[in-house]
Amino acid sequence: DCLVDSSVDVRLAALKAVQMVIPFLGHRSSNQSAMLEGVVPRVLQVIEEHLTNEDSVKLVLRTLDLIEQLVEVLSIKHHGDFIAQIVEFLGQTMEEKNTHMRIREHAAEVCGMIVEAKKKLITKRQLVKPLVEVCLSLMSEEETISFDRDFNESDDEMDDEDLELIDVRPPCMFGGLLLAQLAKEIPSKQVMPLIMSNVQSISGNRNASPLQKKGIIIALAAVCDGGSSVLRRQVPSILNLCKTYMEDPEP
Repeated sequence: DCLVDSSVDVRLAALKAVQMVIPFLGHRSSNQSAMLEGVVPRVLQVIEEHLTNEDSVKLVLRTLDLIEQLVEVLSIKHHGDFIAQIVEFLGQTMEEKNTHMRIREHAAEVCGMIVEAKKKLITKRQLVKPLVEVCLSLMSEEETISFDRDFNESDDEMDDEDLELIDVRPPCMFGGLLLAQLAKEIPSKQVMPLIMSNVQSISGNRNASPLQKKGIIIALAAVCDGGSSVLRRQVPSILNLCKTYMEDPEP
């Protein structure tokens, strides 16, 4: 099987071949199922085996591209188990601190696409809570809100794949974007109670770390669009929280 070949070049070629075949599968479940039975487990295997290998970053990124393409042709009715497995795997990838940041960011982007395209499956398979928890964890992971990005003339000489590895968002940013998408696509009653519970828990904890405090403020900002109906009823308490944190001794 070329997808699990020892050569990275062979695997990349195999990924491109699969990507070219997918559009011709149509919507006949027999064709799709036959391909999925062989491809999906191997695709996840490729990512798992190379997730922390610095020399295989591009391979993992292109494999995530393939996952995105696969999910687009899958139906909830016939392939729900596969999609749920992929979402759970992407959540684990986002939290893997020993892999390249771009891989984690791209996993969040693919997951966001699935949330938008397969929102019914996300709710039916009870994936909302674990995804929200991943997002909140990402937003409390480190101190930065954005990475400094200094463009220079040498960037013009770089190919798109090399540039992709430089222009990367930090965890709080791609976690916040995914949380915003969850709040927008999934009914508020399933998302907002999870977020507000986390906010109340941390804001009421005198021993909460600065990173945890930063995380809940960013979370509130991220869901201000999708969760506006809930946040309107919490305006006084949110303003008091912001005032308190503005006076916090930690910058």
